[in-house]
Amino acid sequence: MNHKLLSLALVAAFTASAAAHASTATLNVTGKIVPAACTLSVIGSNEILLGNIDAAGLNVNQATKLPSQTTGLGVNCPARKAYSLKVVDEAAASLNPLAVATANPAALRSHGFGLGTATKNGQPVNIGAYVVSLSSAQAGNAPATMASSDDGQTWTATTLLSPGGVTQTAWTVRNQPVSALNSTVVLSIDPAIIGTNALDLSNDITLAGQATIELFYL
Repeated sequence: MNHKLLSLALVAAFTASAAAHASTATLNVTGKIVPAACTLSVIGSNEILLGNIDAAGLNVNQATKLPSQTTGLGVNCPARKAYSLKVVDEAAASLNPLAVATANPAALRSHGFGLGTATKNGQPVNIGAYVVSLSSAQAGNAPATMASSDDGQTWTATTLLSPGGVTQTAWTVRNQPVSALNSTVVLSIDPAIIGTNALDLSNDITLAGQATIELFYL
């Protein structure tokens, strides 16, 4: 026992002495293994083409509903995950709230997306609005309910997307986000244009809506 204690003491003394005459550097090698990411994709086309709209068929003093267009979203994951969508309206400044209820009578102003801006008498005019409806949701090849939440905790069933980048929309079962390898949902885009008395119809008017949809893990 005494020899062992002495030996340890000598080693300690030698190490301390060597440290007094040399500097040291520390190299930290770090990293993280993360699961493969899910992919979010458009099922169909991400270009919603409304075509040429005959001004003569538009209402003068009130908004006009245009034909609905349909596309879809799909999520595919390498492992089961719960996830949600957040939507940012890149044309939010051009939203005309007068057209939201015409686009979809169930929609609030907070559901409206901008359709672009025109000019009349040198002043900008917001052309209209569109609303995105949700239907036929599937998660893991089983029916699901789309639900929205502002805090990520309390979820309420919804049939409409909300732009703004705050509200999350998720595939749920019994009001809780469901973990799934794959999910799909049908999107119906319902546009409306304000009354033509507010527009300059002497030139072409271009509709220009754009939204960014982002996938978040829960």
